[in-house]
Amino acid sequence: NSVTQWGAGLYVGAWTEGEQSTTATLSWNVYRGNRAGNGGGGLFCDDAATCNSEHEIYYKNCGGNILLDGGSDKSGPTTARFSHMTNVAALDPGCGAPGPGIRIDKNGGAPDNYSIANSIFWDNQPGVDFIFSCEVNCDGLKAIVSHSMVQTDYVNQGKGKITFGAGIVAPSDPLFAAPEQGDFHLKSAAGRWTPGGYVQDTATSPAIAKADASGSGDKNPARAGKRNELGAYGNSGEASYVR
Repeated sequence: NSVTQWGAGLYVGAWTEGEQSTTATLSWNVYRGNRAGNGGGGLFCDDAATCNSEHEIYYKNCGGNILLDGGSDKSGPTTARFSHMTNVAALDPGCGAPGPGIRIDKNGGAPDNYSIANSIFWDNQPGVDFIFSCEVNCDGLKAIVSHSMVQTDYVNQGKGKITFGAGIVAPSDPLFAAPEQGDFHLKSAAGRWTPGGYVQDTATSPAIAKADASGSGDKNPARAGKRNELGAYGNSGEASYVR
């Protein structure tokens, strides 16, 4: 998909002043190769919508992989939750250089609220897994990142901040199976899922067993353990083995 401004892959918005609220529950989608002339090449969550995302992959979207834009005093806050996300190789609007993994804009007074957990950010613009801009009520915005492989340096064009909580893993090659072919399963010497069964790799991803330890891991195969892996396949039947 290609648009001149915002939200090429998927746009989610609300119009609460007109009694049209929106809650989007998103899972197991792949946003790949979309192009936005301004921002939000993969996903644009906007105008007091609620976006709940699990087990999703964002790859090489032009204009950045995700754009989160705040609500107004009248509309109420924009809210987004991302868990077990893979956010990789974002591009700028021209598609010719690396871009931001997630862009957060806030120019209204609503107390927007965003959380990202158990996720992998990799190969986005250096120091720009996040770009943050806030003009109004910046102390009211909550943006928390935890238990993720992510750069803690980010572009801050506002007065607020992004909070990095427990479980942050320093970025290093997550050892995806074959990202250029759309395979973002994590390599494992103990066994990696494939459509034909588990195969053993010569190396093991540093993102395995690094997710929130309080997560149950109840959807993992037994050999994947109860400590989830980061990224889209953590706490799922396609998680990599740890033993």
